[in-house]
Amino acid sequence: MNKPISEKKISRYVKLEDYKVFDYEIPEIFLDFVIKKNSVNVKTTLRLVKNNKNTKNLILDGIDILIKKIYIDDSLLEEKNYKQQKNNLEIKNINKDSFSLKIEGIIKPKENTSLLGMYESNGIITTQCEAEGFRRISYHSDRPDILSKYTVRIEADKNDYPILLSNGNVVKENKLTNNRHEIIWEDPYPKPSYLFALVAGKLNCVRDYFITKSNKKVKINIYVEDGDEKYVQHAISSLKKSMKWDEDKYNLEYDLSLFNIVAVRHFNMGAMENKSLNIFNSKLILADSETTTDEELERIEGVIAHEYFHNWTGNRVTCRDWFQLSLKEGLTVFRDQQFTADLHNHEIKRLEDAKFLRRNQFREDSGPTSHPVMPEKYQEIDNFYTTTIYEKGSEIIRMLNNLVKEKNFYKGFSNYISTYDGKAATIEQFVDKILENNKEIDPEEFIVWYKQNGTPKVNFKRIWDQTDKKLTIQASQSNPIKNNPNNDLPLIIPINLAIFCDENKTIKKTVVLKSKKQEFIFRNVRSQFPIPLVTYFREFSSPVEWGSDTTLDEEFLILKYEKDYFIISNTVKVFYKNIIACRLNDKPDFKIENKLISTLISFINNRDINLSLLSELLSIPTFAEIESEMINIDPLKIYKTIDELNYLFGTRLKKELYFKLQEIEKNLDKVWPEGKHERKLIETIWKLLLHSNDEEIKNKIINYVDGTSMTLAKAALNSFSRIDCPERKIISKIFFNKWNNNCLVLDSWFAFNASIEINGKTSSIEKLFENKFFDSKSPNTLRAILNTFVTRNSIFHAMDGSGYKYIAKKITHFDKLNPIVISRFVKVFSRYNYYSEPYKSNMIETIKQIKRNKLSTNTKEVLDAIIE
Repeated sequence: MNKPISEKKISRYVKLEDYKVFDYEIPEIFLDFVIKKNSVNVKTTLRLVKNNKNTKNLILDGIDILIKKIYIDDSLLEEKNYKQQKNNLEIKNINKDSFSLKIEGIIKPKENTSLLGMYESNGIITTQCEAEGFRRISYHSDRPDILSKYTVRIEADKNDYPILLSNGNVVKENKLTNNRHEIIWEDPYPKPSYLFALVAGKLNCVRDYFITKSNKKVKINIYVEDGDEKYVQHAISSLKKSMKWDEDKYNLEYDLSLFNIVAVRHFNMGAMENKSLNIFNSKLILADSETTTDEELERIEGVIAHEYFHNWTGNRVTCRDWFQLSLKEGLTVFRDQQFTADLHNHEIKRLEDAKFLRRNQFREDSGPTSHPVMPEKYQEIDNFYTTTIYEKGSEIIRMLNNLVKEKNFYKGFSNYISTYDGKAATIEQFVDKILENNKEIDPEEFIVWYKQNGTPKVNFKRIWDQTDKKLTIQASQSNPIKNNPNNDLPLIIPINLAIFCDENKTIKKTVVLKSKKQEFIFRNVRSQFPIPLVTYFREFSSPVEWGSDTTLDEEFLILKYEKDYFIISNTVKVFYKNIIACRLNDKPDFKIENKLISTLISFINNRDINLSLLSELLSIPTFAEIESEMINIDPLKIYKTIDELNYLFGTRLKKELYFKLQEIEKNLDKVWPEGKHERKLIETIWKLLLHSNDEEIKNKIINYVDGTSMTLAKAALNSFSRIDCPERKIISKIFFNKWNNNCLVLDSWFAFNASIEINGKTSSIEKLFENKFFDSKSPNTLRAILNTFVTRNSIFHAMDGSGYKYIAKKITHFDKLNPIVISRFVKVFSRYNYYSEPYKSNMIETIKQIKRNKLSTNTKEVLDAIIE
């Protein structure tokens, strides 16, 4: 007999269509925390006002909270009038429209290993409440549309917890008896529960300040563990730049007189934007050029900006429900990308962002975990903190900016902020405000971008009437994912294109594809070519894939005339992928290979070329880049082909590479951001030369491992990753001996060794987990080993399935300790259906093996999406 569909399973989903306003408002909250040796007493006082006058009951979320007493308006509630269940508390027979509810409870942060809610690690009590962690601290509705003013009292032993922090401003501090002390914080701005924060422990403070445009002094405090004080100046500088930039670009000024940042090592997220008390993973605060690469310095600068920008896009204006998550995250990613581009190089930043999206989000959108930017349902919202919500969400905002033009975008943005300040908004409300005065774009049609999943595909065909000098470009759009009815609707797609008529004349235009099929006609086009050359999606103007009738010979001409960094890079990648595809089919195209090598020589010899762009052009695609776009994947053959091409290009370009090396070496010692393009290029050159079996370069590279630049030290590690030679062991030992006392830097050593293939077995990877410096509670170290092994080490794809089985054991083990990290990691198996045999069958068996274990809800939801 067939089993019926489980109603219980269906009911676990939270659905967008089920949204309704909560029956109560909670305008004020008072939280009283008494920190003891093994527990924390929490007294929560909620002032509640009924929205729904007909309701008699109140249901609040809560997990792992021991209730001692409950009061309504100071009257002790009898146990018969409330019901405590595993995940909630129901209070019955409430006849008042407005009342005070006090709940006295006990929580145990030391026993909380999830890094969610309130937890203690390394003697520091920390909170992480987004998305649904507050319910592990106190009973509450714990949804983003309930905005309250918070007052927080914290009491603790002064020796064990000398620093006591929360949101807002300090209103009172007192010494108590028995070496205890208290502090009271008050946040004047209403906020949702996910923005509540508390930190208590032994921390040292580095102080600074910022003067706002209205001449208000804002105190800046960065709290770090002992010994880390010397690494925070970059973070302080980044914060000040962010505050100034937001004033200049968006006319948004910081609204309090205090801004605190805390850096802790055991933190799942990169950072959290809690109002006035940002909590960061130490990796994204502690930095200098000796311990941090150029790329990491820029990322730290961007993440600090991201969290600061949330003060307005996320905090002052928050999201109505978690289906609107991209309202705060996609918008704030767009703003932090603008910030980095303004501070550094617009074209390089655009190239990097496009590359990241296409490698990661496109991969996500092509597999079973694909979901819309505004999902329709979820079981665990933590599983939706994805590149789709963040980066694709940002690209949608970027398209809006392109469609309405910057001046109108900022006007619409300003109206959005002023209208919804202090409120919880929706994506539709944001789009409506941006398009409020636009007659050409229908908001309902544009919002389809948020409802579709999958990566859209646009196809182009040119029709050239040489007699009338008329070029017609036929465009069509489609979506390969068919399980979503919204995917049949046409999208509004801005296309930045260029028509090359001759060496001196280029027509640049933005056209907008609004229907399934559309023609764009250009008249009076005078071209020296048999048919005008056209490039599409310059600056990556829309997050789509596309195909055209452009021939390979025309692609080489495009490289001669095009100035847009993204198009240049993308065109070269087209050649690489064509070359790789031919070799994978055992039919190498030597003509194309030779022509590309000649083209690359001309780029190397061009002294005016941006060196970061040159680095991109010289970089053979990685396994991760190729895997994300292929079907019928043979992973071992891909790794072999990549190694062959690195050897071929390194050998054929050796003369030019050495010449370039000599040219740029004099700038390697410049202080970031100066010299960063040279340092990026040198890693690419080292890698190619090492693959060409060049012995001369090895000792030269080794010298940089013990130098004063982490960028060059890690470049050395990365260059030797796939080179099996004695020098590889030497640089590993040098790096380890120098940095084994710095756990943040040592993660790079763990990652490097996880990429090394030894005897085709996983025993060398297991030694990393057994290493005494491996910290199982550190998300950074866990990710360093796991992510590197599965993306850069071919042993993971051993034909007998042993690599998959090994990782399955790690997934099962670490899911108990950190389900958020593991639920994101298991997506490595999401493209199993695109693999050839025996890899596909091995992956399927491995996924089933993992599912036979008792897993967290987070990980189970992801695996269920991959294989039902």
